Amino acid sequence: GTLWVDAGAEQALRKNASLLFVGVVEVQGTFQPGDAVDVASLAGVPFARGLVAISSSDLQRVRGKKQNDAQETLGCPVPQEVIHRDNLVFVEGL
Repeated sequence: GTLWVDAGAEQALRKNASLLFVGVVEVQGTFQPGDAVDVASLAGVPFARGLVAISSSDLQRVRGKKQNDAQETLGCPVPQEVIHRDNLVFVEGL
């Protein structure tokens, strides 16, 4: 799968932050927690790869939301982040 993130999320990831729901603009593909996905800029250029903490179907419903709103939308506890910074690697130039 691929996650498109906004400019603020891309900048935060490059400063060693985790990817939060609010920064995800688009979700493509099908994946489950623990699967590896590409992370792309709004220009569609993949710049990182990481292990997601949430399924594609749930993320599709809560992308762009704050964590509290995501939890309310899904009606169950959600992870703090989509991809934790420890589970993210940069892949420039692929």
